[in-house]
Amino acid sequence: MPRLSVCVITANEEERLRPCLESVAWADEIVVVDAESSDKTVVVAREFTDRVLVRPWPGFAAQKNFAIEQATGDWILSLDADEQVTPELRQEVERVLRAGGPAAGYAVPRRNIFWGRWIRHGRLYPDWQLRLFRRGRGRFVELEVHESVRVEGPVGTIWDAPVTTNGHAIEKDHFGPQPCDGTNNGANPAPGPTVTSALDDTFAWEGKWTPSLNDFQITRIGPDAQTTSKFWGLVLNFQELQVGGCQQQVKAGDQVLFAYDLFSMKHILKLTGPSHAREGRKFKVKVVDGQNGKPVAGAKVGVVKTNAKGVATTSFKGTGRGVLKATATQSVRSNALVVKVKK
Repeated sequence: MPRLSVCVITANEEERLRPCLESVAWADEIVVVDAESSDKTVVVAREFTDRVLVRPWPGFAAQKNFAIEQATGDWILSLDADEQVTPELRQEVERVLRAGGPAAGYAVPRRNIFWGRWIRHGRLYPDWQLRLFRRGRGRFVELEVHESVRVEGPVGTIWDAPVTTNGHAIEKDHFGPQPCDGTNNGANPAPGPTVTSALDDTFAWEGKWTPSLNDFQITRIGPDAQTTSKFWGLVLNFQELQVGGCQQQVKAGDQVLFAYDLFSMKHILKLTGPSHAREGRKFKVKVVDGQNGKPVAGAKVGVVKTNAKGVATTSFKGTGRGVLKATATQSVRSNALVVKVKK
């Protein structure tokens, strides 16, 4: 039977990597390419394979392609560190290998698990991903990222990642599929990606169609539902939306935020600071209200608080990828500030 190489890229995946590699321990070869993790990711990886390579992070597509180039098997199965191969998928992969294809590549219906639940709706299943292909016949291409999507729930950040979206029809209740491409209520002359279509392409959510507004009211995102006094609010580039999410179009680089109980918050925090720092060396960060640019005093960033000018001084003890967020009373948590810490 042809040989199978499993390729996995990692970056601080110590807690999630083991179940992934355990699920493919039957493969002929496992190749792990790590992006200089600061945790024990590499230690875990070496429990399963001696094909562990460490290199700087060049981007998703470039890192995945590098991993493929290191593989020696006849077929490649590309996985993310938080993914696992089920026994049923293993049987299908082995069947393809025994049959020698006949196709050069195969898509897998990925299951998305959130808070222990398999999300079967919201366009999250079947989430077809091309993952199995003949060596030399498949490569990853870096796609344009339209915007980043962040979801701030009542007790923490639920989601914060870049996404790619296009405006499309959405079905959430008995009214059936409804447009969500920015042309709702004549808001834009041509269809395009929107705030709500970005959420629909990202996360499990529920909503009600309001015919009078020609838009959706978001009633739940992930585990958190609205109440009689607390609702989900929509923010674009730190400004509260004055129209519905299916009317507001987005463009490359926009920052989309869904915030729980937004209407009782005084500030939408915005955190800025350096992208690089030295281990143990102090650096400054600043917290402002993203709505008006005014500094926010007393905001907590890690273990320090901002002064009257919204500035705080902090440092990192270890090296690798550091992440900071700002919090304050009656405020929406800030964006994440990612800092690469070197010796």
